[in-house]
Amino acid sequence: MKQQFRRKKSKVLVLEQLWVLGLNERGSKRFFLKVVNNRSALEIIPEIVRHINPASIIYTDSYSVYVNPWTKQSKLAQYNFVHLFINHGLTFTHSVLREIQTNTIKNF
Repeated sequence: MKQQFRRKKSKVLVLEQLWVLGLNERGSKRFFLKVVNNRSALEIIPEIVRHINPASIIYTDSYSVYVNPWTKQSKLAQYNFVHLFINHGLTFTHSVLREIQTNTIKNF
């Protein structure tokens, strides 16, 4: 999808939309960012598996790449990750486990 931005009166700048996968190691300042072709599980999950150690705890939103929308089950658990997720349609932090939030990577 292309977006147009007007610069002054006569010039138009056209930008293609970019999708960026962002990973943040909690408790450190380490980030991993990668431009991906699309937001599909076929594109994103292999990058997660490649760059995150098995048995790590992963915090995400409940986007359908990570969570089955019908069963509300993690798709990342089958790769031996501990996957905790939050539904941003309802709240931005978990009511009990406050560390389950994705604001750090979204703000980055």
